[in-house]
Amino acid sequence: MDAFIRLANAMHFVIEFARLNKFRLNATLLLKIIFFSEVRALYDGCEPLTKVRMIKAQYGPAPEHYQDALNWLVIEKKIQILTGKDETSFKDISSPDVALFNDQQLDILRSVTHIICTEFTASIISDWTHKNRIWDLLDINEKIPLSAYLPNSKIFMEFTPEELEKYRLKAESYEVPEEFQISSDL
Repeated sequence: MDAFIRLANAMHFVIEFARLNKFRLNATLLLKIIFFSEVRALYDGCEPLTKVRMIKAQYGPAPEHYQDALNWLVIEKKIQILTGKDETSFKDISSPDVALFNDQQLDILRSVTHIICTEFTASIISDWTHKNRIWDLLDINEKIPLSAYLPNSKIFMEFTPEELEKYRLKAESYEVPEEFQISSDL
């Protein structure tokens, strides 16, 4: 139960932070923010933010039971889910409970929210998470090893927007050398 409440509160915190900073936040961006915040916490040697398993969901990496956490926030009258023609967005109704998080964890949530909401669209960040080799090896609902995203996380968190774009273009054209490719015969 602790992990579920931590997940719900982390999501609530991101929703409020995005609104206060006038960031556009949809469901895809929210899930990527939580995912990359967990990766960043691992990279920084910080205690996990939510303690929830990250899984391969239909449209990208996501915290397990994320829909239940969003529904709980609605039932508890903490947020509203706004469903539009092409996307789902959120409105916070009350302030999130941040007592479960330390300062480092809150800084990670702020930093990752800022970067994802200002430097990426939902489609670009989704494409980027799907380019990781591990993505093709996992089945839907299978646990994602966060360590597989550590190199991406380091680049993602430390480079300027110009360097990120250069990296994204380079990553799109990168071909894995034959000796490192995994045989489909396995």
